[in-house]
Amino acid sequence: MTLYRQIIGKLIYLTNNWLDFIYVMGILNKYMNQPKKTHMEKAHYILMYLMGIEDYEILYQYKDKNDMCGFTNVDWANDMNK
Repeated sequence: MTLYRQIIGKLIYLTNNWLDFIYVMGILNKYMNQPKKTHMEKAHYILMYLMGIEDYEILYQYKDKNDMCGFTNVDWANDMNK
């Protein structure tokens, strides 16, 4: 359980740089108190994914006065993992 918490804590810290897996981290974070083997396997899979994309980057080019804008759709009411 302690190893799971350490991995999830570090992955949550990494969400500042990799926004594409924030949703998955939210799901894994729900099982922090009672993780099962499948949760640890998914956390390991995310670590392997991140190791595979560590050389990838997004290049933002400045042209005119373009503002960066982001959207999210958070819907806890339809959460099937409760």
